[in-house]
Amino acid sequence: MGQLSVLSTVGSSGSLSRREWIRATALTGAVAAAPGVVGADPHQPGTTHARQPDQPGQPAGSPGAGPGPACGQGAGFYRLAVGTAQVTVVSDGAFQLSPAYPTLAVNGTRENVERALRREFLSPEGVPTHVNALLVRTGTDTVLVDAGCGPLFGPTTGHLIENLARAGTRPDEITAVLLTHLHGDHIGGLLDEAGRSRFPKAELLLHADEHAFWSAEDPDLSASALPAERRAGMVRAAKRLLGAARFTLLRGAAQVRPGIVLVPAPGHTPGHCGLLIDGGGDNQLLSITDAIHNAAIQLAHPEYYVAFDTAPEQAVEARKRLLDRAAAERVLVTGAHLPFPAIGHVRRRDEESREAGAAYEWVPEVWRWHA
Repeated sequence: MGQLSVLSTVGSSGSLSRREWIRATALTGAVAAAPGVVGADPHQPGTTHARQPDQPGQPAGSPGAGPGPACGQGAGFYRLAVGTAQVTVVSDGAFQLSPAYPTLAVNGTRENVERALRREFLSPEGVPTHVNALLVRTGTDTVLVDAGCGPLFGPTTGHLIENLARAGTRPDEITAVLLTHLHGDHIGGLLDEAGRSRFPKAELLLHADEHAFWSAEDPDLSASALPAERRAGMVRAAKRLLGAARFTLLRGAAQVRPGIVLVPAPGHTPGHCGLLIDGGGDNQLLSITDAIHNAAIQLAHPEYYVAFDTAPEQAVEARKRLLDRAAAERVLVTGAHLPFPAIGHVRRRDEESREAGAAYEWVPEVWRWHA
């Protein structure tokens, strides 16, 4: 394991107004920047929806009235023990990405994407995209991995704080927040309306390569398949965040805290990281973060890259490396966009399935009623 490598603490103690923060982040987000995200006005790029008041009979923050007394379900968290660590997957919500092609398979074919989705009983017209954060309690620290969407993706996301509360955790209990990369669905919930951290006692952690890329005068997003104006919006958002918050920078496969180690996976962004939670012995959990945006497509076709990859070929290499490791080691896996509760295994498909164009498959673990 690498040791914690602190390069510097950077940033500013200045605050942003709610208007500045939303303006800066409105065009950001790996997926928010893609066409067809339900929750943003397609005729007004970058617009966001105000949260609607909760309706009688609905859980707090549920996304609207439906048949019966409530349409929300579940408590928004899933807890498990990983050796001596307690890990909780905390949902920020989900949004619909429509259509899946070509956003989730820029170098793929419509036929293969639709086949992969239908194999998993999903409609090519719109795919649910879950947004998951991780909470890791080590005994000495409470570490939050990523901060969700905040107000950026409409009322069906931005539920991290309330779901943390349901899991029994207050923001001021969190001792560290690790941002795996600086796309909007991972950073949008970090700051409050005044531009201050929602986690007042937490050390903010970020990979040095991620900081260096977004803080450069002109970050190079030319390999991304996104329109130029949306790439510019992502840059503005990241720069605003870096100007408003102070980060401790990590390098390489740094130890975030004892038993929590970065797994660099560059390509999606230069400093994009996975995470290995090592609870001792065979008790491990590998977070692949954004190596998978849609399990049906990218497990079947790990060679496909997404529109918001900064370095597409490098992102493909990182994905294949993580999937090979997960399958070979039979390690428990989680991910930022795997379907909630996002705990399971990656398995190589048999030869017949591989010939049909499917390389891997997702095997959800059996639900744990007791952590």
